[in-house]
Amino acid sequence: MASTADLGKLKVDDFKKHLNASFEIQDSDGKTVTTLKLVDAAPSVATPPAPPSEGRFIPMPPKHAAAAAKAKIEGRDGGAFILQFVIPPDARLKQGIYPIKHPELGTLEIFLTPTAGLVHGQRGCHAVFG
Repeated sequence: MASTADLGKLKVDDFKKHLNASFEIQDSDGKTVTTLKLVDAAPSVATPPAPPSEGRFIPMPPKHAAAAAKAKIEGRDGGAFILQFVIPPDARLKQGIYPIKHPELGTLEIFLTPTAGLVHGQRGCHAVFG
């Protein structure tokens, strides 16, 4: 069995070499619940959050605003990227954290979100690493 990779250090290229490979979602007993097929692994550009809507914005005090302007916003060590999976037609996944097993990467706890619409003609889900 492969050791578990450090999610914080994984890069998009660590997943690109596993395109079209199967990943298993397991239950708490380690039994396979369903399989996912990785169909895309792409870099993502992290963007700052949008400002709050009018009327809800509370300005930052000037001394804190100056410190915030100087602060460097850093992303994760492995860079930002998105993984896109397709799921079997009978699988039903809710948004949440799932233990996903891969022979080389080990078991990774990944937050999955169902994808709106079809992915390569199938239902899908995605994970965002930012």
